[in-house]
Amino acid sequence: MCPCLVGVRGHRGVERSRVRGGRRSPWGSEVTVCPLCPQLHSDMDAGDGGTRYTLEGEGVGSVFVVDGNTGNIHVTKSLDREEKEQYRLVATATDRRTGRALEPSSEFLIRVQDINDNAPAFARGSYVATVTEMADMGTSIIQVTALDADDPSYGYSARLVYTVTHGQDAFSVDAQTGVLRTAVADMDRETQEEYLVVLEAKDMGGHQGGLSGTTTVTVTLADVNDNPPHFRRSKSSSDPLLSALIYLYSVLRSSTGKYQYFFNVLHYLFTDK
Repeated sequence: MCPCLVGVRGHRGVERSRVRGGRRSPWGSEVTVCPLCPQLHSDMDAGDGGTRYTLEGEGVGSVFVVDGNTGNIHVTKSLDREEKEQYRLVATATDRRTGRALEPSSEFLIRVQDINDNAPAFARGSYVATVTEMADMGTSIIQVTALDADDPSYGYSARLVYTVTHGQDAFSVDAQTGVLRTAVADMDRETQEEYLVVLEAKDMGGHQGGLSGTTTVTVTLADVNDNPPHFRRSKSSSDPLLSALIYLYSVLRSSTGKYQYFFNVLHYLFTDK
Protein backbone atom coordinates (compact mmCIF):
# COMPACT_ATOMS: atom_id res chain seq x y z
CA MET A 1 0.00 0.00 0.00
CA CYS A 2 1.43 3.38 -0.93
CA PRO A 3 -0.57 6.36 0.31
CA CYS A 4 1.10 9.69 -0.41
CA LEU A 5 -0.64 12.84 0.85
CA VAL A 6 -0.93 15.51 3.56
CA GLY A 7 2.22 15.04 5.59
CA VAL A 8 1.95 11.29 5.45
CA ARG A 9 4.26 9.15 7.47
CA GLY A 10 3.72 5.61 8.50
CA HIS A 11 4.69 1.98 7.97
CA ARG A 12 5.25 -0.46 5.13
CA GLY A 13 6.95 1.81 2.67
CA VAL A 14 4.58 4.77 3.05
CA GLU A 15 6.21 7.79 1.48
CA ARG A 16 5.99 11.34 2.83
CA SER A 17 4.54 14.46 1.29
CA ARG A 18 2.59 17.51 2.41
CA VAL A 19 -0.35 19.66 1.47
CA ARG A 20 -1.41 22.88 3.10
CA GLY A 21 -4.54 23.29 5.16
CA GLY A 22 -5.88 26.13 7.30
CA ARG A 23 -8.62 28.68 7.81
CA ARG A 24 -7.59 30.43 4.63
CA SER A 25 -7.00 27.28 2.58
CA PRO A 26 -10.25 25.42 1.86
CA TRP A 27 -9.69 22.03 0.27
CA GLY A 28 -12.50 20.25 -1.49
CA SER A 29 -10.63 18.85 -4.45
CA GLU A 30 -8.59 15.78 -5.14
CA VAL A 31 -5.34 15.55 -3.22
CA THR A 32 -2.56 14.91 -5.73
CA VAL A 33 0.56 16.32 -4.14
CA CYS A 34 3.15 13.74 -5.16
CA PRO A 35 3.24 13.21 -8.93
CA LEU A 36 4.87 9.81 -8.42
CA CYS A 37 2.30 8.54 -5.92
CA PRO A 38 -0.87 10.67 -5.78
CA GLN A 39 -3.23 8.02 -4.47
CA LEU A 40 -3.63 4.90 -2.39
CA HIS A 41 -2.23 2.04 -4.40
CA SER A 42 -1.62 -1.60 -3.72
CA ASP A 43 1.01 -3.62 -5.54
CA MET A 44 -1.63 -6.35 -5.77
CA ASP A 45 -3.92 -4.11 -7.83
CA ALA A 46 -4.03 -5.59 -11.34
CA GLY A 47 -5.67 -2.47 -12.74
CA ASP A 48 -8.78 -4.35 -13.84
CA GLY A 49 -11.15 -2.63 -11.39
CA GLY A 50 -11.18 -5.63 -9.11
CA THR A 51 -9.57 -3.77 -6.18
CA ARG A 52 -11.53 -1.72 -3.66
CA TYR A 53 -9.86 0.88 -1.46
CA THR A 54 -11.21 1.90 1.96
CA LEU A 55 -10.16 4.25 4.76
CA GLU A 56 -10.78 4.03 8.49
CA GLY A 57 -9.78 6.31 11.33
CA GLU A 58 -9.97 9.94 12.40
CA GLY A 59 -11.94 12.22 10.13
CA VAL A 60 -12.96 9.55 7.64
CA GLY A 61 -16.30 10.50 6.11
CA SER A 62 -16.31 13.99 7.61
CA VAL A 63 -12.90 15.24 6.52
CA PHE A 64 -11.41 12.58 4.26
CA VAL A 65 -13.05 10.35 1.68
CA VAL A 66 -11.44 7.91 -0.72
CA ASP A 67 -12.50 6.91 -4.19
CA GLY A 68 -12.88 3.16 -3.78
CA ASN A 69 -11.99 2.50 -7.42
CA THR A 70 -8.96 4.75 -7.90
CA GLY A 71 -7.67 5.22 -4.35
CA ASN A 72 -7.69 9.01 -4.78
CA ILE A 73 -8.20 10.77 -1.45
CA HIS A 74 -10.31 13.92 -1.19
CA VAL A 75 -10.48 16.50 1.60
CA THR A 76 -14.08 17.61 2.10
CA LYS A 77 -13.57 20.67 4.31
CA SER A 78 -10.98 23.26 5.25
CA LEU A 79 -8.34 22.04 7.68
CA ASP A 80 -7.21 24.05 10.68
CA ARG A 81 -3.97 22.94 12.33
CA GLU A 82 -4.84 24.89 15.47
CA GLU A 83 -7.98 22.77 15.86
CA LYS A 84 -6.43 19.41 14.95
CA GLU A 85 -2.81 18.94 13.98
CA GLN A 86 -2.86 15.36 12.74
CA TYR A 87 -5.10 12.47 11.73
CA ARG A 88 -4.34 8.78 12.07
CA LEU A 89 -5.82 6.65 9.28
CA VAL A 90 -5.78 3.03 8.13
CA ALA A 91 -5.94 2.16 4.43
CA THR A 92 -7.03 -1.24 3.14
CA ALA A 93 -7.16 -2.74 -0.34
CA THR A 94 -9.56 -5.67 -0.81
CA ASP A 95 -10.52 -7.97 -3.64
CA ARG A 96 -14.02 -6.97 -4.79
CA ARG A 97 -14.91 -10.53 -5.69
CA THR A 98 -13.82 -12.27 -2.50
CA GLY A 99 -13.82 -9.39 -0.01
CA ARG A 100 -10.40 -10.48 1.21
CA ALA A 101 -7.57 -8.04 1.89
CA LEU A 102 -4.97 -8.07 -0.83
CA GLU A 103 -2.26 -7.18 1.69
CA PRO A 104 -2.07 -6.10 5.34
CA SER A 105 -3.73 -2.77 6.09
CA SER A 106 -1.42 0.23 6.21
CA GLU A 107 -1.60 2.75 9.06
CA PHE A 108 -0.36 6.24 8.33
CA LEU A 109 -0.42 9.71 9.83
CA ILE A 110 -1.70 12.83 8.11
CA ARG A 111 -0.09 16.00 9.43
CA VAL A 112 -1.70 19.34 8.56
CA GLN A 113 0.98 21.76 7.47
CA ASP A 114 0.71 25.15 9.12
CA ILE A 115 0.08 28.45 7.37
CA ASN A 116 0.49 31.87 8.92
CA ASP A 117 -3.12 32.52 9.95
CA ASN A 118 -2.64 33.63 13.57
CA ALA A 119 -1.39 37.06 14.62
CA PRO A 120 0.83 37.34 17.70
CA ALA A 121 -1.02 38.28 20.88
CA PHE A 122 0.41 39.74 24.08
CA ALA A 123 -0.67 38.30 27.41
CA ARG A 124 -1.99 41.73 28.39
CA GLY A 125 -3.23 44.71 26.42
CA SER A 126 -1.26 47.13 28.59
CA TYR A 127 1.52 47.07 31.16
CA VAL A 128 2.76 49.44 33.87
CA ALA A 129 6.44 49.68 34.80
CA THR A 130 8.77 51.93 36.79
CA VAL A 131 12.39 52.92 36.31
CA THR A 132 14.45 55.41 38.29
CA GLU A 133 15.16 58.73 36.66
CA MET A 134 18.69 59.27 35.36
CA ALA A 135 19.08 55.47 35.02
CA ASP A 136 21.97 54.29 32.87
CA MET A 137 21.33 53.71 29.17
CA GLY A 138 20.28 50.10 28.62
CA THR A 139 18.68 49.68 32.04
CA SER A 140 16.13 46.83 31.95
CA ILE A 141 12.57 47.94 32.74
CA ILE A 142 10.16 45.09 31.96
CA GLN A 143 9.86 42.03 29.73
CA VAL A 144 6.73 41.54 27.66
CA THR A 145 5.96 38.35 25.75
CA ALA A 146 3.63 37.65 22.87
CA LEU A 147 2.40 34.21 21.80
CA ASP A 148 1.61 32.94 18.31
CA ALA A 149 -0.68 29.94 17.87
CA ASP A 150 1.00 28.91 14.62
CA ASP A 151 3.44 26.00 14.47
CA PRO A 152 6.85 27.12 15.81
CA SER A 153 8.57 24.10 14.28
CA TYR A 154 7.59 24.88 10.71
CA GLY A 155 8.77 27.90 8.77
CA TYR A 156 8.67 31.40 10.26
CA SER A 157 4.97 31.63 11.05
CA ALA A 158 5.59 31.79 14.80
CA ARG A 159 9.02 33.43 14.80
CA LEU A 160 8.46 36.78 16.51
CA VAL A 161 10.42 40.02 16.42
CA TYR A 162 9.74 42.85 18.88
CA THR A 163 10.02 46.55 18.00
CA VAL A 164 9.15 49.90 19.58
CA THR A 165 6.67 51.79 17.41
CA HIS A 166 6.12 54.72 19.78
CA GLY A 167 8.57 56.07 22.33
CA GLN A 168 11.70 54.91 20.52
CA ASP A 169 13.41 58.23 21.28
CA ALA A 170 13.78 57.18 24.92
CA PHE A 171 13.31 53.39 24.90
CA SER A 172 14.44 50.30 23.03
CA VAL A 173 13.38 46.65 23.09
CA ASP A 174 15.35 43.47 22.59
CA ALA A 175 14.05 42.10 19.29
CA GLN A 176 14.21 38.49 20.46
CA THR A 177 13.35 38.58 24.17
CA GLY A 178 10.92 41.53 24.44
CA VAL A 179 12.91 43.18 27.25
CA LEU A 180 12.21 46.93 27.31
CA ARG A 181 15.23 49.10 28.15
CA THR A 182 16.13 52.77 28.46
CA ALA A 183 17.72 54.23 25.33
CA VAL A 184 18.98 57.43 26.96
CA ALA A 185 20.60 58.23 30.29
CA ASP A 186 19.21 61.68 31.07
CA MET A 187 15.49 61.14 31.68
CA ASP A 188 14.54 63.64 34.38
CA ARG A 189 11.36 63.10 36.39
CA GLU A 190 11.09 66.81 37.07
CA THR A 191 10.92 67.37 33.28
CA GLN A 192 8.64 64.44 32.35
CA GLU A 193 7.38 61.89 34.83
CA GLU A 194 5.52 59.43 32.59
CA TYR A 195 6.05 57.88 29.15
CA LEU A 196 3.73 55.81 26.96
CA VAL A 197 5.57 53.17 24.93
CA VAL A 198 3.93 51.08 22.18
CA LEU A 199 5.50 47.68 21.45
CA GLU A 200 4.83 45.49 18.43
CA ALA A 201 5.39 41.76 17.98
CA LYS A 202 5.52 40.65 14.35
CA ASP A 203 5.73 37.08 13.07
CA MET A 204 7.52 35.79 9.97
CA GLY A 205 10.73 36.99 11.61
CA GLY A 206 9.57 40.57 11.19
CA HIS A 207 9.53 40.33 7.40
CA GLN A 208 7.01 41.96 5.11
CA GLY A 209 3.70 40.13 5.06
CA GLY A 210 3.95 39.00 8.66
CA LEU A 211 1.07 39.45 11.09
CA SER A 212 1.49 41.64 14.16
CA GLY A 213 0.04 42.51 17.54
CA THR A 214 0.70 45.47 19.84
CA THR A 215 0.64 46.38 23.50
CA THR A 216 1.37 49.52 25.52
CA VAL A 217 3.71 50.05 28.45
CA THR A 218 3.25 53.05 30.73
CA VAL A 219 6.66 53.84 32.20
CA THR A 220 6.83 56.05 35.29
CA LEU A 221 10.11 57.61 36.42
CA ALA A 222 10.85 57.09 40.09
CA ASP A 223 12.37 60.05 41.88
CA VAL A 224 15.96 60.14 43.05
CA ASN A 225 17.56 62.76 45.29
CA ASP A 226 19.03 64.89 42.53
CA ASN A 227 17.82 68.36 43.60
CA PRO A 228 19.43 70.11 46.64
CA PRO A 229 17.08 72.13 48.89
CA HIS A 230 16.85 75.92 48.44
CA PHE A 231 15.93 78.26 51.31
CA ARG A 232 13.87 81.43 51.21
CA ARG A 233 15.35 84.66 52.51
CA SER A 234 13.08 86.92 54.57
CA LYS A 235 12.23 90.24 52.95
CA SER A 236 12.11 92.13 56.19
CA SER A 237 14.38 92.25 59.21
CA SER A 238 12.66 95.02 61.19
CA ASP A 239 11.00 92.68 63.67
CA PRO A 240 13.09 92.26 66.88
CA LEU A 241 12.48 88.53 67.01
CA LEU A 242 13.41 88.25 63.38
CA SER A 243 16.56 90.24 64.02
CA ALA A 244 17.46 87.88 66.83
CA LEU A 245 16.92 84.92 64.57
CA ILE A 246 19.10 86.49 61.92
CA TYR A 247 21.83 86.98 64.53
CA LEU A 248 21.43 83.35 65.65
CA TYR A 249 21.62 82.32 62.05
CA SER A 250 24.89 84.18 61.59
CA VAL A 251 26.30 82.47 64.68
CA LEU A 252 25.19 78.99 63.74
CA ARG A 253 26.27 79.39 60.16
CA SER A 254 29.79 78.45 61.06
CA SER A 255 28.76 75.81 63.58
CA THR A 256 28.72 72.08 63.08
CA GLY A 257 27.51 69.06 64.99
CA LYS A 258 24.39 69.41 67.11
CA TYR A 259 23.70 72.96 65.92
CA GLN A 260 23.64 72.02 62.27
CA TYR A 261 19.91 71.20 62.28
CA PHE A 262 18.98 74.66 63.61
CA PHE A 263 21.26 76.25 61.07
CA ASN A 264 19.50 74.37 58.28
CA VAL A 265 16.11 75.63 59.49
CA LEU A 266 17.27 79.22 59.59
CA HIS A 267 19.01 78.84 56.29
CA TYR A 268 15.68 77.76 54.78
CA LEU A 269 14.02 80.91 56.13
CA PHE A 270 16.61 83.45 55.03
CA THR A 271 18.01 82.14 51.77
CA ASP A 272 16.47 82.85 48.36
CA LYS A 273 15.44 79.90 46.20
